[in-house]
Amino acid sequence: MYCSVWIPGHISGFFEVCIDDCIDRSGSTGVGINLDKGLVVEVDVSRSSETTVDCDGAGRLAILKLLSEVDEEYDVNVCYEYELPVGMGFGMSGAEALGGVLAVSKAIGYPKTVNQLARIAHEAEVELMSGLGDVGAQLYRGVTVNTKPGAPGKNEVDSILVSRDRKVHLLTLDKIETCSVLSDEKLVEKINRSGNDKISRFLEKPTLDNMVKLSREFTNEIEIAPEETMEILNDLDTYGVNASMAMIGQTIFSIESPDILSRFGEVITTGIADRGPIIIELKK
Repeated sequence: MYCSVWIPGHISGFFEVCIDDCIDRSGSTGVGINLDKGLVVEVDVSRSSETTVDCDGAGRLAILKLLSEVDEEYDVNVCYEYELPVGMGFGMSGAEALGGVLAVSKAIGYPKTVNQLARIAHEAEVELMSGLGDVGAQLYRGVTVNTKPGAPGKNEVDSILVSRDRKVHLLTLDKIETCSVLSDEKLVEKINRSGNDKISRFLEKPTLDNMVKLSREFTNEIEIAPEETMEILNDLDTYGVNASMAMIGQTIFSIESPDILSRFGEVITTGIADRGPIIIELKK
């Protein structure tokens, strides 16, 4: 039994952390961009005497949670084909979890709605603190606005339409561990003060250009960007380039002037996703 699915990458521009005693109500609010580069998840599944899943992190936890609901035992082989770097703020952990449960559910013929499966992936992410809002956003296309936190089906996600020819230019520098940021209470307080303000101001003027502008303000205010990243952002200011840092990863993103951005390193250019998850292939 085989299934492969594609999940869009996701950049968070600014956000607010929302942790609740009920994991289904935990998550984040904020604004981000779904990209037309992402992750392909392939699973080969066979019946077994015990359940095994040969991947790590949120992907493994999400698949184990799903399989705990069925009566049979399965051996699950997982392969990831990354179209974007891991640990750089592109929502790859969420994509692993979401892609894993979508693919395994289809492969074994276990019928669930998209929200039911995405809720499992979201719970895995929140438990590991590897992400809070990516899974809910990655079900959609374009620029997403998480206005109510929680698992898919409990949350509220809005979006804005953008032209199909808009591009996002990415300069990847280094990793930032999401868990290390989300587990710092003082930093989370700073994130929430700034994030709440940026979300309100974005909703007053919901445009892609304003999203990047507010993202840069958020980056300045929460002070997690390494010195190298801030130096490049400040240099881009002198060229009049609207750019910011992806949350949470040491990646600079802009929707303009890739030629100037390329002066600081190799640039990845991607479109904005016009679809959410898709099934690539299914074999029973």
